[in-house]
Amino acid sequence: WVLEAASVKAAIRTAEPSLKNKKPIIMISTGAFLLNQRPLTRLAQKYTTKIYLPSGALCGLDGIKAARQIGSIHSISITSTKPPKGLAGAPGLTLGQKRKLAKSRTAFYLYKGGVKGAIQKFPANVNVAATTAIASQMAGKLKVRVVADPKAQLNQHEIKLVGDFGELTAVTRNRPSAMNPKTSALAIQSALA
Repeated sequence: WVLEAASVKAAIRTAEPSLKNKKPIIMISTGAFLLNQRPLTRLAQKYTTKIYLPSGALCGLDGIKAARQIGSIHSISITSTKPPKGLAGAPGLTLGQKRKLAKSRTAFYLYKGGVKGAIQKFPANVNVAATTAIASQMAGKLKVRVVADPKAQLNQHEIKLVGDFGELTAVTRNRPSAMNPKTSALAIQSALA
């Protein structure tokens, strides 16, 4: 078994040799899996091994998977709200956003858009969005919002889903990891679970 917990960039360099050596891999960097789903799935099939994607810092994935079995999903969104410290250093931040992170006293949007753009701009912060896209199989429809809130003490992820089944709202509020404020302690534990 291999447990990948590095980064979106390092995940592929870890996943490919693991699969080629027939070692099952648990990928915490689900953003890397989403961006490379086809080639990684082909490798897993070719070498008869498995890729596991933990739930990370989310709840409600079982409901999302069930909802896609009951007709169509009409809309899906995830809003991730974190303290500024957890978003600092993201490669997608503009100079103005970096200044605002340091000085703002009120919550503000850092990103509104699709899941692939979110992964590129905030690779250490939005694995939850990638996991939501994978669970729903709606990467093209998923609306992602990243919010910095200086008053927030917890990382919050709110999923909203509307479909033929009805409506689903799942909110998870997690303590940031003491070692890495960009992720939640629950995300780490989900890999172990």
